[in-house]
Amino acid sequence: MMVWIETSVYWPNPSHRVLDNGRTNYNTSRIAGFDEMGNFFSSDDLKFSAFDMGVRVKRRLTMDYDGNLRLYSLSGSTESWVITWQALTQKCKVHGICGRNGICVYKSERPNCSCPPGYEVADTTNWHKGCKPKFDPTCSLSQQWKFMQIQHADFYGFDLIYYESISFLRCRKQCLEDCRCEAFSYRVGSCYTKGALFNGYVSPNIPGGIYLRLPQNVDTSPPTNPNVFNTCRINVSTNTRKRERWIYLYFFASAVGAVEFLFILSGWWLLFRRSHGVAPPLKDGYALLSSQFRMYRYAELKKATKNFKEELGRGASGVVYKGVLADERVVAVKKLADIYKGEEVFWAEVSTIVKANHMNLVRTWGFCSEDKHRLLISEYVENGSLDKHLFPPNFLGWKERFKIALGIAKGLAYLHHECLEWVIHCDVKPENILLDSKFEPKIADFGLAKLSQRGGLN
Repeated sequence: MMVWIETSVYWPNPSHRVLDNGRTNYNTSRIAGFDEMGNFFSSDDLKFSAFDMGVRVKRRLTMDYDGNLRLYSLSGSTESWVITWQALTQKCKVHGICGRNGICVYKSERPNCSCPPGYEVADTTNWHKGCKPKFDPTCSLSQQWKFMQIQHADFYGFDLIYYESISFLRCRKQCLEDCRCEAFSYRVGSCYTKGALFNGYVSPNIPGGIYLRLPQNVDTSPPTNPNVFNTCRINVSTNTRKRERWIYLYFFASAVGAVEFLFILSGWWLLFRRSHGVAPPLKDGYALLSSQFRMYRYAELKKATKNFKEELGRGASGVVYKGVLADERVVAVKKLADIYKGEEVFWAEVSTIVKANHMNLVRTWGFCSEDKHRLLISEYVENGSLDKHLFPPNFLGWKERFKIALGIAKGLAYLHHECLEWVIHCDVKPENILLDSKFEPKIADFGLAKLSQRGGLN
């Protein structure tokens, strides 16, 4: 969800119901992620895909400065980020893009900012500052007012009052008698009085229009171009500016008469860069990101475990196998039992695991939710479970036992009092306590416990 000034929702479409936007409000876990193909998924059924779907593509999801959410993919040939998806294809639907009193219009299929009659640009270098009135907005009893219509225009949000089954003249009177009213919108018996003019845009799909409240003596003569008032183009894409810079660069090179040697040198440099792939810092950064919590495909895990060959243990929650990921990390892969195949239950478990992070808890690297398969991928703990070290021949001394008991207590205290969601393990036993190479204890299977509301446990 994208929100402007805390209350103004503009994506998904605020005029649609939840189900109309392809979402569901029956899930409270709110988890989302990308798979390696470029498919976005979330626990409330929001889905979209990059247009360059495929593996081995580095991607990032960014809220850009213009207020739009975009997915970028790193081009292997040019080593530049290319837009492969964006939340709002119509730039004028981005709230606040033209500032207060500004109107977003399309000219030659490109968005432009405009000032309505009676207003002028506040700052020509920054359209987010919008338009300022040419008149004194102070309300007085002696002031004479008029209304100026802008057809097929609207300022979304910031309504003072909404009236139903009301005439146009009655709607006009309501705005005229309210000093706070700056404009009103009237559509087939529905009246909206506006306390502030934000998110203005023009579209042929908007019925009627907006009626601006202006002093009688303010100049409202139409500009030279009747479609655009005080127009200033919005630079909403950094790619456009980059393309323009490259055009100037090529023009300069051809004007100077670039020597053949320069082209040969440039070609050699490009081949050298391609042969060395992505720059090391960028590659290292991507490796770091990809090693964090993420979703894995079932085929990846099947390959990592050699078709689930080496079993580490089994219990009521499922069977654990040893595996090696593509980045050479040794992991434990748990295939959950049938009781965890329910979508809602599984998402709740994953939600709990994501929020829990403590040195005495087994770290989870990711999960798989593909068809009927439900798997959890966690760190591999070298010395196995505690039950294998309580009796000879792997008998632990009292000093080590005290250290382990203290670590278990710290982990449980974190789950009970410090975790964002209160987790009661319900199944603490030696088989669920794992020991690392230094015999530090790590609690396992905590994410499969029932979640309890604070204060609701007897």
